Amino acid sequence: MNTCAPLGRDHRKFRVESVHFGMIGQALIDSLRAFAGERWSPAYEQAWQDAYRVIARKMLTAAQEDTNPPFWHAEIVSHERRARDIAVFTCRTMQPLPYRAGQYVSIESDRQPRVWRVYSMANSPRPDNTMDFHIRAVGAGWLSGALVRRAEVGDMIRIAAPMGSMTVDPASTRDIVCVAGGTGLAPIKAIIDEIGQTNRTRWVHLFFGARDREDLYDLDDLMQLTTRYPWLTVTPVTSEDPTYPGERGNVSDCDGRLRTMERPRRVRLRIARHGPGDAAAAVRDPGPINPYQVRRLRRPVIKPLTKPVTEPMTIAMTEPLTEPCSHPVTSESGERCDR
Repeated sequence: MNTCAPLGRDHRKFRVESVHFGMIGQALIDSLRAFAGERWSPAYEQAWQDAYRVIARKMLTAAQEDTNPPFWHAEIVSHERRARDIAVFTCRTMQPLPYRAGQYVSIESDRQPRVWRVYSMANSPRPDNTMDFHIRAVGAGWLSGALVRRAEVGDMIRIAAPMGSMTVDPASTRDIVCVAGGTGLAPIKAIIDEIGQTNRTRWVHLFFGARDREDLYDLDDLMQLTTRYPWLTVTPVTSEDPTYPGERGNVSDCDGRLRTMERPRRVRLRIARHGPGDAAAAVRDPGPINPYQVRRLRRPVIKPLTKPVTEPMTIAMTEPLTEPCSHPVTSESGERCDR
């Protein structure tokens, strides 16, 4: 039930009205009755009606109480192809859109109308209302392909309200280890950006994994961040590039680098993980973690998204940040959110 209120607010972007809930509820009951056959009973029907009524009421109430617009209009102010199927673009909203680093939003474009997909912002909030997005064109993905290959400076897009709870606790002093695969780098980069505004004591280490050196599309920017922030270190890793001069293999196999970091004692780390096959989830406290035990963490996937995507991200989080298709009618085969 905790997801009903955010879902109700989010559905305003589809221009859903109260009458639609009754129609959808009746269609749901009719479908259940048809497929259940002889197993259906009046008791089942009453139970489903009661449950749906509660869900619909919570969604409607949240939607009616929300004073924010159903979506924000934004203009693409820069667009850069960084790799064969990856683009990084910056847009500026017409009015402020409040969010936290690590959250994600749904996007719709005139180049693929009525298709909404979720993507994570790659920066913390800025005074000029600009937001960065890292997009990978996946398979037959309608919106991701349009945003990577056809979007241009001056295009208008629509951005729905931010969602997700993969945010940093500003009061914590614990060190952070981040593991990002492909465009899963975006929310982690936003979190680093936010930490950089106040951090003086927390060490942050990022393992950035990709198939080959071309997919390390944001490495130059990351290296600039390490120059600006002395507490940040970045280890790029490729899994399918035998000539790459740096770390090679799966990201989870390169945690030996942690042993060379200046941590002679057992330290309390927060683990942040985000990439293909993952999405935004709830924040949790992983408790004390020995850096020598990082190998025991779940092995991340570094291959292209087939995705938002539910991904575990432990900044103390596991971010299942693969969001299912958010459009109530249109689905996009194989597309998952590139965050």
